Parts: sequence; C-alpha cells; structure tokens
Amino acid sequence: MERYGLGPNGALILAADMIATHIDDLRRDVEDLKVDYLIVDTPGQLELFAFRASGPLIASTLTDGSKAIVYLFESTFSSDPFNYMSNMFLSAAIYSRFLLPQIHVISKIDLVSNETVEEMISWYEDEEALENAIEGRLTGERYIFTRRLSSSLKDLCSVSALIPVSSKTGLGLTELSAALTRIFTGGEELLV
Repeated sequence: MERYGLGPNGALILAADMIATHIDDLRRDVEDLKVDYLIVDTPGQLELFAFRASGPLIASTLTDGSKAIVYLFESTFSSDPFNYMSNMFLSAAIYSRFLLPQIHVISKIDLVSNETVEEMISWYEDEEALENAIEGRLTGERYIFTRRLSSSLKDLCSVSALIPVSSKTGLGLTELSAALTRIFTGGEELLV
C-alpha cells in the first residue's frame, strides 16, 4: 500500500496480479516439492483471482499436472435458496473462466444443522426440491430471478455431487479425496 500509494482494495488487486510476474519462480518451487498433490488456496474474494487475467494464467502455468477446482459453498450463507443459487451462478462463472473439472463442497457444516445440510444436498440433487424451496421462501423479484436462474443453470453445472465437509471434525474429507482421485487418476490411487 505504501510503495504504490494504494488503498486496501487496490493493494489486494495489485498483489494478486503481481503473483503472475513471479510464476516461473513459483513453478520451480512447486516442482522442487515433488508432491503427488498440490492444493492452492486462492482468495475467497473471486474478483482478486478468478476474474483477473492473472488467475487463469497462474492456474494454467503453475504446474503441468492435472487440475481441478474445489468450489466452496459456505454453509450458513448457502442455506438460503437465493444465496444457494447465487453460489451456483458464481460456480458456473468460475467454470467458464478456468474450464477445469469442478467439485462443489459445502464447507463449515458444523455451523448448521444436519437438516440444513440435507436440504442443501436435496436442492443439488433434485430440481423439484429446489423449486419448492424457492417457492416457499422467496417472493417478488427474488422469486422470479432465482427461478429463472435455476432454470438456466441446471444444464450448465454438471458436477457429480455436493460434498459436505468440516475441517473441524474431518467429516466429508474422505469423500472429497475420492472425488479428486476420480478426476486425477480415473479412480485409481496414486502409488508412489
């Protein structure tokens, strides 16, 4: 912020873009690790990574290996059908930017009830359950917009499952690992 005379937002954007100028160094560092899997946690503010030119550049050049995106649906935010559909829309936008296999994960499931998690999964798996939630909880323009968004996204978001996980309890991490294994190795465990 001081060096370039920027405020917090401008500094975050510049920092994200500056990563791309060091991509060769980062790539060498990644290669030196000699790991089977590399997890890159990007900023949760999508505009800092996914919607800047540097994001897809970094994702495509950081490593030559197989890649996938784990898109997080934060549980307390996504328990509302309007917010859930907003997440689905953003997920489709992310897919269009990176064109990489994508896994959907409900994060922080320990912050909501089991019934809420099951309801979100039902929205994901059953179009009618989502339509009923939209009809039962939304009115006016929110209802119309969410209903139209739901219709337009159902064919775009072909992801196999919505996996509930908790880093606090470890619940769902085995299922997430299995989903990544299916993408990276066709379901076969990597033998080192």
